[in-house]
Amino acid sequence: MICFAVCLVRFMVESPAQSGRIRTLIHPGPVSGVHVSATFGNHESDLAEPSLRARLRESHSAWISSNVSGTDGRPLAGVARDRLLELRGPGGGRLRLGLLGVTLPSNPAPYVRYADPLASATAQARSLRGRGADVVVALTHQDLAADQQLAESSAPIDLILGGHDHENVQQLRLRNPAAATPGCRPAGVPIAKADANARTVVLHTLRYDTLSRCLAIRSDLLPIDGRWPSDPQVRRGAERWQALGNAAFRRQGLQPERVVAISPVPLDGRSASVRNGPTALTRLLGQALRAAVPGSELAILNSGAVRIDDVLPAGPIRELEVLRVLTFGGRLQRIAIQGQLLERVLEAGLANRGNGGFLVLDGAERDGAGRWRIAGQPLDLARRYRVSIADFLLTGRESGLGFLTPAAPGLELLGDGGELRQAVISWLARGPWRPASPRQSR
Repeated sequence: MICFAVCLVRFMVESPAQSGRIRTLIHPGPVSGVHVSATFGNHESDLAEPSLRARLRESHSAWISSNVSGTDGRPLAGVARDRLLELRGPGGGRLRLGLLGVTLPSNPAPYVRYADPLASATAQARSLRGRGADVVVALTHQDLAADQQLAESSAPIDLILGGHDHENVQQLRLRNPAAATPGCRPAGVPIAKADANARTVVLHTLRYDTLSRCLAIRSDLLPIDGRWPSDPQVRRGAERWQALGNAAFRRQGLQPERVVAISPVPLDGRSASVRNGPTALTRLLGQALRAAVPGSELAILNSGAVRIDDVLPAGPIRELEVLRVLTFGGRLQRIAIQGQLLERVLEAGLANRGNGGFLVLDGAERDGAGRWRIAGQPLDLARRYRVSIADFLLTGRESGLGFLTPAAPGLELLGDGGELRQAVISWLARGPWRPASPRQSR
């Protein structure tokens, strides 16, 4: 079973006569001989409603969401509240596997409604048990603390396959005695999250005895590092989507394969790095966004906009690398902001250390006494500052920055600053790292 986290599950369904093996896969495309299921992440609703519905129709996955609904309170078309699968071993052993899925209520869209993830998971797990599920697996897209709360709750769940956190986690939380489960179970509920960008998977082997109804779970973290052969069918599907993506970029005037700079240093874009402090990559982004809006005294970007979650090695930077870093795109805005409001923004960004609301800054820094300095000068609460800022930060939807909207007292919109990714590409192409021209290279 591969969820978008990514996790793999192998079931050993044991009967008195013979042990059989059944594999279940969660994957966005068709794979011969496996079951495919998926639950929502917190960015699917970034798409317009018609686009998301079209993507769901195209998908070969069996979609599950126990807490995401349309405005009518019903699941989106093609999405089930849960799945109950019957798996059989060659010796006649039978296991009824229940799957449920929950997503944190982040980045809400007008056409989506979120029910409480914990309450929804508990209700759905109990429903699955009532319909005969021997094993219940929760597919979750929420932070680790929410998964821990679910594991320790009365929800009769055996295993949590999680996403959202970008680094691998394997934990065992003691089972709540109120979580009524059949047969004998491990003392704890395992929580597993693999690394983002499919750098690792977690292989879970679940051994279930159909007579004693005992369940044993073993989990192994495996790197995806070239040692495993690629499935030809999956590879063809990935290449198809890559080609479609590149064609779409070209229609937008981008050239994915064009080299725009040669980096002399590795560029760290890992979430654990960019959401906690500056890196060579975030310093590059800040400089580019500030340069894109002439006269700006500082630039501000939410670190959650950096999606690559990897280290770009020293060497050529193509437009494609910029697109991988700034997957969501967006626009820049030119604003004037009162010093008092700016200080509040900077402090909120600092309080967001560790999540996507931590701010990437160029032109603003704290001195040794903890005071903010703008362009090298002490922050003046009474004066107005010219700022280049990512438009998402003006929506009020970033953590701890709900007050930052165009209507905020002390903020004035001065105009559009251009497309964010194009700003970075243009800065790289004319900056100190630009590749040598043919004449220079002779």
